[in-house]
Order: sequence, then C-alpha cells, then structure tokens
Amino acid sequence: MKEKENPDKKSYFYYAGIGVDLVVHTVVGGLVGYLLDKKFDTMPIFLLIFTVLGTASGFLNVFKLLNRDKEGGNR
Repeated sequence: MKEKENPDKKSYFYYAGIGVDLVVHTVVGGLVGYLLDKKFDTMPIFLLIFTVLGTASGFLNVFKLLNRDKEGGNR
C-alpha cells in the first residue's frame, strides 16, 4: 500500500531550494568576477561588480518564485 505524501515535506524542500538558488547565484557571480579579474589583472573590480550582480539576480529570482506562489502558480 502506498503511503500518502506529506505536503509539508514537499514545501520544505521547495523553500530550501530557493535558499540554495540565492547562494548559487551569488557564488557564480563572484566566480565569474574573480576569473575576469585574474584575466585582466584588475583584482577587486570585477569581483565586486559580478558578486553584486549575482546577488541581485538571486534576489530577483527568489522574489519571482515567491510571488508566483502567492498568486497560486504551479511549483
């Protein structure tokens, strides 16, 4: 007999994934900035710019996902 899936468990993983998504955007932005700085020998400039852009991109994505949930969109 198949057990019923706990709906709360699914939402925990969903919201944890949103947090991971924010971190990944920030890290990828920082990595791209670091690699550009290393290539052009301009150490903190691109690192700072792309870290900020990655963080902003992550927050925008989190905002879109949470807004979609509020409106009743699919997960």
